[in-house]
Amino acid sequence: MAIIIPTLGLSPTVPTAHAADGNLALEQVEVADSLKSEAFAPFNVMDIQDQAICTEAEWDASSIYVGGQHVVYNGNVYEAKWWTQGDRPDQSGPWDVWKVIGPCSTATDNVSPESSPLAVTATGNKIIAYMAGWVTWNANSVKPEQLTHINYAFSLIRGGKATLSAQDGNNLRTLTDLKSKNPSLKVLLSIGGWGADGFSDAALTDSARTVFADSVVSLITAHRLDGVDLDWEYPTNSSAGIKARPEDKQNFTLMIAKLREKLNAQGAIDGKSYLVTIAAGASNGYLNGIEINKVTPLLDWINLMTYDFHGGWDRSTGHHTNLYSRDNSVDAAVKLFKNNGVPANKLVVGGAFYGRGWTGVTNSNNGLNQPVSGGGIEVDYTTIANQYLNKNGYTRYWDNVAQAPYLFNGSTFITYDDPQSLKLKTQYVKNNELGGIMFWEYSNDRTGELLGAIYSEMNGGGTGPVIGTPSTPSNVRATAVSANSITLTWTASTDTVGVSGYDVNYSGRVQSVTGTSATINGLNPNTQYVFTVTAKNTAGRVSPASAPLTVSTSAAVTNGMKASDFLKTNGTVIRNNSGTGSVVNLRGTNLGGWMLQEGWMSPLGVKDEWTLRETLTNRFGAAKAEELIKTYQNAWLTTKDLDRIKDMGMNVIRVPILYLELMDKYGNWRPDAWNKLDWLVKEAADRGIYTLLDLHGTFGAQNTFDNSGEVNSDPQLWKNTTYQDRTVRLWEGIATHFKGNPAIAGYDLLNEPDRVGKQQLNQFYDRLYKAIRAIDPDHTIYMEAAWDWNQLSAPSQYGWTNVVYEMHYYAMQGNEASSWTAQNNLINGALQGMRNHQRDWNVPIFVGEFCLFDFNDLWERFLGEMNASNISWTNWTYKVTANYGNWGYYNNNTNPVPNINTDSADTIASKWSKFNTENFRANTTFQNLVKKYTSATTPPQSGATYSYLVAQANQKIVSADNNGTSPLVANRDAAEDWELFEIINNSDGTISLKSKSNNKYVAADLNEGAKLIARSDTIQQWEKFRRVTLADGNVALQALANNKYVTADMNNGGVLVANRDAVGGAWEAFSIKTRTR
Repeated sequence: MAIIIPTLGLSPTVPTAHAADGNLALEQVEVADSLKSEAFAPFNVMDIQDQAICTEAEWDASSIYVGGQHVVYNGNVYEAKWWTQGDRPDQSGPWDVWKVIGPCSTATDNVSPESSPLAVTATGNKIIAYMAGWVTWNANSVKPEQLTHINYAFSLIRGGKATLSAQDGNNLRTLTDLKSKNPSLKVLLSIGGWGADGFSDAALTDSARTVFADSVVSLITAHRLDGVDLDWEYPTNSSAGIKARPEDKQNFTLMIAKLREKLNAQGAIDGKSYLVTIAAGASNGYLNGIEINKVTPLLDWINLMTYDFHGGWDRSTGHHTNLYSRDNSVDAAVKLFKNNGVPANKLVVGGAFYGRGWTGVTNSNNGLNQPVSGGGIEVDYTTIANQYLNKNGYTRYWDNVAQAPYLFNGSTFITYDDPQSLKLKTQYVKNNELGGIMFWEYSNDRTGELLGAIYSEMNGGGTGPVIGTPSTPSNVRATAVSANSITLTWTASTDTVGVSGYDVNYSGRVQSVTGTSATINGLNPNTQYVFTVTAKNTAGRVSPASAPLTVSTSAAVTNGMKASDFLKTNGTVIRNNSGTGSVVNLRGTNLGGWMLQEGWMSPLGVKDEWTLRETLTNRFGAAKAEELIKTYQNAWLTTKDLDRIKDMGMNVIRVPILYLELMDKYGNWRPDAWNKLDWLVKEAADRGIYTLLDLHGTFGAQNTFDNSGEVNSDPQLWKNTTYQDRTVRLWEGIATHFKGNPAIAGYDLLNEPDRVGKQQLNQFYDRLYKAIRAIDPDHTIYMEAAWDWNQLSAPSQYGWTNVVYEMHYYAMQGNEASSWTAQNNLINGALQGMRNHQRDWNVPIFVGEFCLFDFNDLWERFLGEMNASNISWTNWTYKVTANYGNWGYYNNNTNPVPNINTDSADTIASKWSKFNTENFRANTTFQNLVKKYTSATTPPQSGATYSYLVAQANQKIVSADNNGTSPLVANRDAAEDWELFEIINNSDGTISLKSKSNNKYVAADLNEGAKLIARSDTIQQWEKFRRVTLADGNVALQALANNKYVTADMNNGGVLVANRDAVGGAWEAFSIKTRTR
């Protein structure tokens, strides 16, 4: 409900809207006041005097009259056709506001008998008017034949009882007398309103509830009413300045139950059924404060307050009572309540006979969704129609997506309902078999135009397309999403003369296409858009708009990553700055068990994830199944886990994904497909962690194991082209969504493919590669041989670029897991194979999964060797329920696993909620071991690879002369200990050099004229250098100490000094080579 301060003609004390300068000035209302709605009378005081024939004052030019009122003027009786002020009755042509009834007569014998009650068409749909108590109502100011119910607002709670004033009693007498004109009319007492206190106390105890309910029954019977409408705004919420308690949630149910009990008892005495309804907030926040599943059976219906979605309290404009969503809407509220178990026929949606607005609006997009600098305003519909609708600089606009009108004059924006939008709402009620429509508030439309629109549509109108128009496009869906584009497809319309094309409508814009798909480009990243599609035929007829589809573009850049962090390959290494910056060796872990459970390491409870999801769906329904899975996932991984991963010094997470997280089993995109991944990618990026997207299980399964989501003996991906096509579409969608996002390390195409030959695997990889590259030319693509290098061909054979080859290493056959020799042999073979292929195929290598069980010395050797060879890695895995073998950094969760086949939904949820990491044991020894190798200062291992620098000025090797005590100098022909350095990749993209001669870091020592000397124990500013790749493949080093380039000064014996402003030639160029010691 809302209170409106009209701006013309209601009272001499109400200021008019005309400013001294002649410009139109809306009355501004402070936001705090604008929220104090109907309980705070007397705003909008309106005295509509009954104009009885020849017995009341004659027509008065200063008075306001509404449709149906009679006046006397010059001896004749006139009836107003609609709202009027100042129009003389004798000037009443066909288009004027008055019509003549006949000569005036005051003799009672000349007055005709009262007409028979008007019949109301029984449609099964309610039309409910909220009528304010601060208006003085009379019979001629209401059209009861167009209403089914009146909610008289408001009774207030005083001393725990519902109360009414003397004026309320007079008004209720007038309104209940309207039943003589419409015997079917019901009049209810509405109690409460915004800011109306007393509910929490009146509902607190059984005795308080009894006192309150008895007072309601007394008022209803005393005033011949038909029921009660409870408008508690809101239980458990004190934002309106009312008392609130947590127990309001349960007490609200008990209060309604007591009302129902008392009214049923009174109804048994009176021989009638009294109504109990509520006015409800149209949001999930409201539902959180009540027990909707318990309240609904006690109610006849629920009046959804589907207005005030936006108003002066917001700092940007928006619709306040729109049918469809940009963020809030009638449709969204209806679906919300239906999804919470409320039957459709118990839902009554709301219309607004008033507008909300803002001043100081940015003059862009016709004012819609724009920032504001001024205050909020409120205005009734009569004023809108008479003063603002395409007048005084205002233009009416129609939002085809929201199905709502608005006005804008370049600086003031007004959102409201009008006949068009209310007819559409009424159609919506009929099409969705809802309970009806209500509106706030009757006196705000003194023309009767809005109620007339509702009534005519409810008792006639139509829901289908006009004859000769195309049918409505259906099944509109997004097939691809990126930061700047969205691709839509839909089912074709039909038409008798032929469909000629379609218009895609969004954000006040239209894109026309001839087919059943469209790619909308030029969108903003991380922005929600609402699309509708209309069809048009060769005759120029246009179909009704499709149901709106809400889609959000992906984020182009997450907070923790910038464009310079974008990873691409460069020869055998991965570099940032799109492959031209510093080497980035990825060192991290897998998030196994989050989006795909495996029974040995997570609380699966059945043989595989497919069985899990099918069982939950069959037992509880799809929605409940998804809710349970979300409960598990929200426990398994939280931001605290990402904090722990960051604290371990890791810079990447590999995320195993089951296809069912993004698509359904038929290959249709889920509406929430990106929610979890977008959350993860952003949170990880905010912590400086890259995300590698790993398709761990795809359609038909790519291997026989439970890690594909489906245990089977014959993976169907390799035999079923439909499954292959869906997998391609899946990767196309992923690429579209994450294109351009620097937080994504790459796309891991297929986890551990098995039961497939080399040729078929490589051809399928090639198909996926080409599909992704057509959309995303930049992100690195990871291809798994998994177990055997012979499963992959050299990238050059297929023309693949910017790819990483991936291996997984486990020795687990027989007793291998407990054999040091078996694990050591695994390492030896792995390192040899990776180094050979890295060199021969000129491709970076990534170990996506491995475990060396309890052999800590082998862990240290393997991690150190991989780091020294620029091989990236992620261990399997972050956490496991098991308690052996260094499988996880957190393990040994002994809480019970749910029985998916017999446990209740609540029990399953409760058990799964105990698998948060806080309930695991920290594997601290293993954590501390690995931390040494995720750090930028990882010590090289025996047999590790060192680097040495060759100065291009003289082709001499750079030496840390005199065991590092002298400045670096380019004067050696061979690389021994003084000439070897470990290159450290710092987290800020710079590198540091650690000399093997003395284990000191090289500094550009500004106290020594910026000469390079190996003398530092830690890395600070002087020890950092930017690595700049030159056109010929050599590199230059730029010292952070003074932003100067390092030169091998041939005028000073080849000493290295950071003193050049630019790379001038060979003196500033070096090649970096490696040597194993």
